[in-house]
Amino acid sequence: MERLLAAGGLTQFYGKMFLIYSGANTCIIGYDGNQEAKVMSTLRAARTIWNGCNGRVSNLSMQKLLYLSHMLELGAGRDGLVSQNFEAWDYGPVEPGLYHYLKAYGSNYIPDVFSSSAYDENDPEYESISEVIRQLGDVPASKLVAITHWEEGAWSKHYIPGMRRVTIPDEDILEEYNLRAKGA
Repeated sequence: MERLLAAGGLTQFYGKMFLIYSGANTCIIGYDGNQEAKVMSTLRAARTIWNGCNGRVSNLSMQKLLYLSHMLELGAGRDGLVSQNFEAWDYGPVEPGLYHYLKAYGSNYIPDVFSSSAYDENDPEYESISEVIRQLGDVPASKLVAITHWEEGAWSKHYIPGMRRVTIPDEDILEEYNLRAKGA
């Protein structure tokens, strides 16, 4: 961690998580202590979503499209797309590291700020993201919020009005996938 901090950049701490911004396009996330920092796999998924939406995506829409893509990944028996758990915020599931990385853009479309490459068409993650983009990429953010606020879903189980840092466990996201797959 000392090497990263010595390199300069803005550092923000969120509980045990930290973000280091070094330059306009880099976001590194890691854990306090002796663990090695790692580049977020979340940024690779976000880049893929951004590309699939031709750059016409806000932070709010990005969060919901990422959540739904993550859900498909879990439903396919894979590890998911994010390095940090989703949390239950007022407007639905949020990956907090990505939110803080993109919050400066407000409700505007996000510019090309992703330093990581997108998933390749041969990557299994690409399939999940592409399916979500195909079905929901043009849907307004308000509709995506309504989809992720499903009363049987993982967000509803964990949401406490006005609270942040309420984790949505992947097990509950997978349960939501299974319920949606059954047509509940």
